[in-house]
Amino acid sequence: MAQCQQSAHDFVRGTFSPFIGVICSEEADAICLKNHLSFVELLLPFSKITSSVHIKDTSGSAVTLQDFSMQFKDANTLPPQQTLGVRMLTEAVASRSTLQREKQVSSPLYEISCPVSTPWFEEYRDCFLSIIFPSDHEFLRAYTACVFVVSSSHSDPMNQFAQMTIAQHQQQQQTPAKLPRWFSTDICRYYVLLHDCTDGDDTKAEAVYQSMKSKYGVFSCHLLRINSVLPNAEPSPPFDALPDPWSNFIKHTASSKEPQTSLPNGVSSAVHSETSQDTSHSAHPLAPSSSPKRERSHSGGMHRPRTRSVSERGCWLTTHDHDRLKTFVQEFVVRALIPWAERLIKSYNELYQSKRKGGLFKSLFSRNRVMESKPISGGYLPESPEMQLRRLADLCFMFQLYDQAYNVYHTLKKDFESDKIWLYCAGAQEMAGLSVFMQGTVANRNYPTHYLDGAIDVYQTCKSQSYMTRAVFLSTEILKVKGLWFQAASQFLKLTGEEFDLRSAVLLEQAAYCFLNMSIPQLRKFAFYMVLAGDRYCKASQRNHSLRCYTIAMQAYQGKSWTLAENHIGYTISRLSSQLNQNLQALSHAGQVLANTSETSDQQSTFLKEYLQLYQMVQKEDERSLPDMAIPKLLDNEVLVTTDQFDMVTNSTVYSDDVRWMQLEEACVLKSQGTLPIMLRRSIPSHNKHMKNTQPPRAIIAETFFVRVMIRNPLRVDLHLSNIALDWRFKADGEEEYTANSKENKELVQQVLIPQLDVPALNKQWVLFRLMPKALGLLNIVSVSYCLSFKDASSPSLPPVQGKVMLNVRGPRLNTSMQEKNSVMYGVDKRLFINVQPVMPKIKVMFQSFPSNMQCHALVKVPVTVVNVGPIELKRLHLTCNEPNMLVLPEYTSIDDYSSSSRKVIPLDTKVKTIKPNESLNFDIWLRAQDLPCSKAVNFVFYYESAAAPNQTIRHRCSRYSFLVRSSAELSLQCNTYSRTIQEPEELGSYLASIMLHNCALPSNESATEFAMTDIICMSKMWTVSSLNPDVSSNVRVNQSEVALLSALLQHTKGADNYQMTRVHFNGEQVDIAESVMNGFLSIPLIKEEPGIGEEGAKATSEPSLVLGIVWKGFRMNADGITTESVGMHCLPLTTVSNEGVTRSLRSPSMNSQYNAVLEIPKRPQSRRGKQESTNESSGIEYQLLHPASVCTNISHTRLCVVPITIAFKSYSDTEAKVTVSHKRGEHGVLWSGKTISHLVIGPHKECSIQLQVTASRYGVYDLNCLDISVSNNVFLKEASNQPSLLIVQKE
Repeated sequence: MAQCQQSAHDFVRGTFSPFIGVICSEEADAICLKNHLSFVELLLPFSKITSSVHIKDTSGSAVTLQDFSMQFKDANTLPPQQTLGVRMLTEAVASRSTLQREKQVSSPLYEISCPVSTPWFEEYRDCFLSIIFPSDHEFLRAYTACVFVVSSSHSDPMNQFAQMTIAQHQQQQQTPAKLPRWFSTDICRYYVLLHDCTDGDDTKAEAVYQSMKSKYGVFSCHLLRINSVLPNAEPSPPFDALPDPWSNFIKHTASSKEPQTSLPNGVSSAVHSETSQDTSHSAHPLAPSSSPKRERSHSGGMHRPRTRSVSERGCWLTTHDHDRLKTFVQEFVVRALIPWAERLIKSYNELYQSKRKGGLFKSLFSRNRVMESKPISGGYLPESPEMQLRRLADLCFMFQLYDQAYNVYHTLKKDFESDKIWLYCAGAQEMAGLSVFMQGTVANRNYPTHYLDGAIDVYQTCKSQSYMTRAVFLSTEILKVKGLWFQAASQFLKLTGEEFDLRSAVLLEQAAYCFLNMSIPQLRKFAFYMVLAGDRYCKASQRNHSLRCYTIAMQAYQGKSWTLAENHIGYTISRLSSQLNQNLQALSHAGQVLANTSETSDQQSTFLKEYLQLYQMVQKEDERSLPDMAIPKLLDNEVLVTTDQFDMVTNSTVYSDDVRWMQLEEACVLKSQGTLPIMLRRSIPSHNKHMKNTQPPRAIIAETFFVRVMIRNPLRVDLHLSNIALDWRFKADGEEEYTANSKENKELVQQVLIPQLDVPALNKQWVLFRLMPKALGLLNIVSVSYCLSFKDASSPSLPPVQGKVMLNVRGPRLNTSMQEKNSVMYGVDKRLFINVQPVMPKIKVMFQSFPSNMQCHALVKVPVTVVNVGPIELKRLHLTCNEPNMLVLPEYTSIDDYSSSSRKVIPLDTKVKTIKPNESLNFDIWLRAQDLPCSKAVNFVFYYESAAAPNQTIRHRCSRYSFLVRSSAELSLQCNTYSRTIQEPEELGSYLASIMLHNCALPSNESATEFAMTDIICMSKMWTVSSLNPDVSSNVRVNQSEVALLSALLQHTKGADNYQMTRVHFNGEQVDIAESVMNGFLSIPLIKEEPGIGEEGAKATSEPSLVLGIVWKGFRMNADGITTESVGMHCLPLTTVSNEGVTRSLRSPSMNSQYNAVLEIPKRPQSRRGKQESTNESSGIEYQLLHPASVCTNISHTRLCVVPITIAFKSYSDTEAKVTVSHKRGEHGVLWSGKTISHLVIGPHKECSIQLQVTASRYGVYDLNCLDISVSNNVFLKEASNQPSLLIVQKE
């Protein structure tokens, strides 16, 4: 339960403080009403004794009464009937609906804010305890004393006192007893003479007071003087400065305006009237079934108006009057009430002591007991010994003699239990437990929790709802002190039935707070019971409290994937807020429900219609500021802002914040300006979620920029949007801020309105906005505004509703510091803050037929047009690419000025220095596909500057273009070079180049099915290429899955200063490629690599001696039978050509693939002994191929050249081995004849051989070391030499 203002001990003392009845004469009431207060109300702030008072217990010891208080009641007023009682409880709860101070309760999964205290619960509890009807089983609510108040202005005050005393005595003695109930026949009577200091006669008052003392005793009388303020004098101090002690005691509710059920002024006639009424029929105000209402009001009764002005309350009283009231209460307690209690306790204690002795006393109990037919509803006579002891126990408890009270209660509990009078037993058991608690640490016993638990259960069985509720209030306060929160929640939940909605709501809420206050807060249970409390509050017409409960519970369910619960709570909050005219809050929660609901389309249509109606209501309340509309949703982080042309927007690589783009731009800046500026601001054409966006985008005045927003429809209902536009705020330089709705908006920003857009159910839609700033300044895009409508077949469609949705973008999540790691924090994102800059040139680049799919090594020409679409002239146009080895610009580069740095950035202003507005520049880019099959993004950056006066803010601009090129391998080459003769180590002569071609294209309609070789080109300073055979000019074609062999002669010449290109052309096909293009690509392997910007450095490589280029033409036939052609060139770099052989280039990994040359040369062209060598020379098997090194023949006459081959085997093993020799036809261009597989058995340390034949159909160089040799019986084959076994077939 929540925190209360009173402690548990104060609450128990206040609940069971003595009841004091007050009977006032008519004249006394009139004196009090001058202050707009009754006499009872006049005493309310002073009913608690602030000074220490003492009472003697049965042993004569003085006991100090702590915070002793009394409850003054009008003896003429009865407890309200059921209808009025329920109304009083309802108004008590409703009067304290304002939220108090809040606290935060956190857990790893939840964070809930809730009130620290619940004053409405305390109001309900106090009001409930004040309207309980007295019961026969206890005397705690009976009047212990009666105060008679008569005015000194009465004609005969003494006679009036006598009549009032007689009337009270007659009412007390009537049989059966009627309300009000009195504690005993001998109650404490106190007589007060009320004197008005303004109108009264002081002499008469003093004389009457002396008569009273002589008749009633000095300690039973008091002269009370009030109304000391003079009629025509200013009060001193001023009345407004006096405190108002009645503000916390008198509640101005609607029920206070009802006539009170009271006894008339003539008490004797009232007593006579009550003899015909039975108060036993008076039902409890919260009882499930009520008897007919019988209000005891009479025509002679005086109705006192209770509605008063707070500013006039106590207006005739001074601070001295306040002191007199305190003195009166103090004297009443000390001089009359406590002595009476001590005398009565002593009398009842004698009876208790005699009971403890046993004997005759037990039989007296039996004779005086009146047993009912049902033991559960049995009772005792009022003057029976049991009830006398009950009076003793109650009196001791009210006057804080808790130890003696416990002893008597415990004795009565046993007696009532043995007699099975369960209601009386429950009362004694309840008070015994409270007595132990009130003793505190003084008691030598633990608090018996089961006492109050048992009493609650018995009250529930006896259908005594009022006393059961009281017991729960008392027990839970004690359990709260003990820290037994779960037990307290269980007791609250016992009273949450279906009978009383308000009581169930209040107690369900307190049970929820019990779960919250546990050592480990159970926040989900807290939220669950808050939802139940909110539902019962709603049934009890307490909408404010219901809304509060649902709102608190929403914190636990929101965003936790409890969709149904969240939607139910959200919808209820929306409905309650709407009923309380809190339309903005209702709209907010209705929007959350609408956005997260998973209902059917018909239900969602109903929700949407209600939501739009709420939206219109809120819009009427404040037309200037439109609230955010929940439907449709905007994916904020998907917002894209681009200041470049939008035809490349779908290519995300163009707008990424990759470091590669930065390196390309920096290379251009370095090339153009000579040095890199210290504060280089990159030219970023677009800003999206993949970028840091720490700097605002820069737009150019009078240039269109684009904002792309994604709209999502989460409903199963189609939405129709119209008049879609962006809302913005523009702050010009040195001027005030303007909005999109201002009159100057067209002069500042021009926007293209989107007339309509249909967003299908459960779908997403891109919206592209175009804006053109016309003034310098800062443009902030705030929201998207539109008119929303939908079609509802079940009801007439609503007109379009104007609404908006805010754009809230956020940066990446921060995860650097410990605070950022332990919480969810995001960086700054400024993509919606556009900085408008002065005018600049702008280019538009058009690539004609840029290929997306290419064959490896293929060549494609791409015409490029650069147009200046800006208003001013541009200069220093440069081009750079992330793959410089893939492109050649023959018009702007030559082989003489090729270098690594010049290829990174290509100046395009060598022929045309400037480009004026609307002028263009045309040139061609030759592309060569990658050597390996892959997908490569080719990125271009065009750099340019303004030719006009330099702009201090923007020094240059860049345009980005990116294309994805997929390369596929369809032609494979393998090249080997061999020396023709035995040469000296330092002598270089001619070499044979054997090139094997393999068409590896897969069968597909889009794959080349045939390749034709057109040229072999050599680029070198010391080497040339020439034909090897007379038929070198013959047509060489390779069909699909075929293998062909090319041969050429490499000859060493004297070194030249520049690279020279020699060519061997094959007849049949021609390629339309300029020599400058071939020079460009062949020179790429010859470039010495330099470290690029952002690279740590290039690996050290050897400069290639020559580069072979094999030019080919491919033919592709599609499904329609149309043949298309493609052209390509394989580039094969050789780093060293000597008698030691030619090794592979180490320049880049792309040159070391299986699709490039494998270039090796033996020391001499002799028959190679191919053998497998082992680390152990004395074991295993070795073999060698025996054949002539070269064969001279005339293939034009013989057609085929057949060469015999001998394979010799030698065994070094101690065991017999089985050898298998196999070969594949056409492997490495070699055609084997004879057996495909041969088997032989070699004995230990034996030699043997087999004969094979190889067939050649053309001149060339063949590698015969392509046999598959395997050995069984766990005998290994020695490792072969790395040198091939070569056969040269040449013309005679």
